[in-house]
Amino acid sequence: QKTLLSGLLKKKSKKISSFYVGARMIKTKLCRLKVLIVFDDVDDEDQLEYLVGNHDWFGGGSIIITTTRNQDLLRRHDQLYSVPELAKDEAIEVFSWHAFQKPTPDKEFL
Repeated sequence: QKTLLSGLLKKKSKKISSFYVGARMIKTKLCRLKVLIVFDDVDDEDQLEYLVGNHDWFGGGSIIITTTRNQDLLRRHDQLYSVPELAKDEAIEVFSWHAFQKPTPDKEFL
């Protein structure tokens, strides 16, 4: 919560005494901001509850993207998009583009 607030408000956030206080701070401080937030590999429903809450926590037009292998975590949310798992060679290519700026890594990295 502290990292989310600090990153979006671009200033150091005060100490957060509890999850409930942090959730209230997110809602009150970010409710007018249009944000794009990506949460990767979420595996705990409480993580989403205390970080994202409801639609009214963020300004209109905000986009929250959450990746998870557990679809049950997302049952309360509006739009779900299921992405098929990449084949090994596809995963290596995606990683290689990000890591090395080319489609395949050098043989020493395989």
